[in-house]
Amino acid sequence: MNIWLLNFLLIVLSINCSYAQKVNLKKWVSHTIDSLKKNHIDTIEYYHAYCGECEILRKPTDTLPTHQCDVGNGWEQRVNDIIYKQKGKYYSLTFNCSYPPIKKELKSANSLTYFLSIVPVLVKRDRYGEAMKKRRKFNPPIMVDGGYEDAFLYCGNIKQHVFMQEDQKTDKAWKAYFWIDKQTELLKLLESETSAKD
Repeated sequence: MNIWLLNFLLIVLSINCSYAQKVNLKKWVSHTIDSLKKNHIDTIEYYHAYCGECEILRKPTDTLPTHQCDVGNGWEQRVNDIIYKQKGKYYSLTFNCSYPPIKKELKSANSLTYFLSIVPVLVKRDRYGEAMKKRRKFNPPIMVDGGYEDAFLYCGNIKQHVFMQEDQKTDKAWKAYFWIDKQTELLKLLESETSAKD
């Protein structure tokens, strides 16, 4: 009887421990951004990119963990970074699901400046989207597999969001929209800034 009870407790404990080690990225990001705001950092950019049904190649010389992680359902997270400005300097926090966040000082963060400069275009995009919904019109379809990228800007009272699937950057129907080139440029800057850290 004691052996059965001991085995049962070990199984329950191992299941609970395995769940305790998983990290909820949304909670981690939200908590980190809230902590940065409490420390009077008001210019924050969060960028993440996923690749659907693909393999991420790692360099054979990689000794430190990279920022990629498997998030399940066939999605591989390529990037998970928070970039912010503090006392005139730029920093990034890279989180890879398995290790503590890595903080680095950046020489510049052109993406932050660019993101702030396109906020009026993004506001206009959002108004356009609302008007389309009222008229019961919709944007062109997007592929559900492949990769996608998300970027969020938090600056004082400004909160803005950019989301793009891979095909939106090159598809003719999407290229006709006034905000696509601006969003594509922003995501190129972010990709460049975050990949330069590896």
